[in-house]
Amino acid sequence: MKYIAIILLFLIGCHSDNGEFKNFVVKTVHADSAGVLDLNKYDAVDWNKMYIIRPYSTRQSLDNRVRLYQIEVFDTGIAHQDAFVVMLLFKDDKLVNLTKFTRELEFRKIIKNSLKGIAQPYEKSDAIFKFKKRYFTDKGKEKSYVEIAPLN
Repeated sequence: MKYIAIILLFLIGCHSDNGEFKNFVVKTVHADSAGVLDLNKYDAVDWNKMYIIRPYSTRQSLDNRVRLYQIEVFDTGIAHQDAFVVMLLFKDDKLVNLTKFTRELEFRKIIKNSLKGIAQPYEKSDAIFKFKKRYFTDKGKEKSYVEIAPLN
């Protein structure tokens, strides 16, 4: 039993984000009011595929690669709320990073799904997007978010 616990702790530790990826993204998009978010430049972990899991996702919306890690994905609470998205980085079929991003970064325009609604990966070389800071008024207060969209 002791060995199972050690193995589980090791596996969970390999997937979670220590904050580096989130910091990389946030620092990039807050450096300017508009620009390019080039995720290829993130090299703290070795990765070649990226998924963005949308709010209220179900097991049926995950492809076979992501289903292997569905416990970690659904432990984030993504199936029951829309306050964030989950970004997954894979090296081949191994999950190497799982990061939650709040809606202050709006990924809606780049969430990639098949016609059947199944999450689809971006290849690392295709993970280049544009971003723009957007402003709105809520109850008399000016607020902002960063919209992330396809480069073209």
